[in-house]
Amino acid sequence: MTKTGRIRAWIVLLVVLTFASGGTVVFALQSLLSQEDTRALPGDEWRGELGRNLSLSAEQDAELARILDEQRQKARSLVEGARDSLRGLGRETDERIRQILTPAQAGKYQKLQGRN
Repeated sequence: MTKTGRIRAWIVLLVVLTFASGGTVVFALQSLLSQEDTRALPGDEWRGELGRNLSLSAEQDAELARILDEQRQKARSLVEGARDSLRGLGRETDERIRQILTPAQAGKYQKLQGRN
């Protein structure tokens, strides 16, 4: 299968997963990636923004750095967990789709997914 075909297959899978999840996953990702919220700034920029606007002391700045580092680690863990969950959901969806297909359809489905 061509690269374009694989991309189309992934898009179809994403659309199926989006509808299957009621759009929750897409909404959550959009919220996480929103640049309108200043908290979406990279950690050091957000820390600098807070420091300037709140006139933080050196001690407060150090504590803020610790808080933001912890938050970043927790967020990274959540994202990894979400990726694992989405992979599992994708495998489950794939298996359920395969169960309803005839052998001929299953072969075509496999080709659509780029698995020759």
